[in-house]
Amino acid sequence: MKKISYTEAFTKFWDVYPKARRQAKAKCFEKWQQFELGEHAGMIAAHVEVRAKRDKQWRDGYVPLPLTFLNQRRWEDDFEEISPVANHKTSDSRPQSATEMRGLLRTEWRQQNYFRAVLNSNMVKVIYNHGGVPLPALRQMVDYRNHVAGQMEKMDMADANTMMVQVVFYMRELAAGKGA
Repeated sequence: MKKISYTEAFTKFWDVYPKARRQAKAKCFEKWQQFELGEHAGMIAAHVEVRAKRDKQWRDGYVPLPLTFLNQRRWEDDFEEISPVANHKTSDSRPQSATEMRGLLRTEWRQQNYFRAVLNSNMVKVIYNHGGVPLPALRQMVDYRNHVAGQMEKMDMADANTMMVQVVFYMRELAAGKGA
């Protein structure tokens, strides 16, 4: 099988596209060449980066495959932009609500990040059961989740499940205002 030599311009686009949706690289490269997009690589890559951060659908986990993105010339589309003021994410990329947590859960499940997805699911349940959680507690929960998920990926399943139980109890304490 002949190895494809991708152009620097295409690689720039491919590298910024959300990892969980990168599929059919060779087909995408064919479209890239067919549409002669090399000179527009910077603009298209910047568009993808902005969409990944600020497009409501993309943030909720509904990201088209890159071949669809290219075929439909999606960089020319308008999109529902999340206002940085509305969601308080100017310097904090952590989820701010249970709805955002559900979107993150869907995205991480698709990325096959099992531990983060399960932790997110538990976090959403804790938030729901407590009728919402104050923003500082939610931030603590997200920080703790990020810390624990990294550790769990290095553990065997039995130890990870034990830690999962401890995480749920800690999240309940945070939601009830008893956590550190």
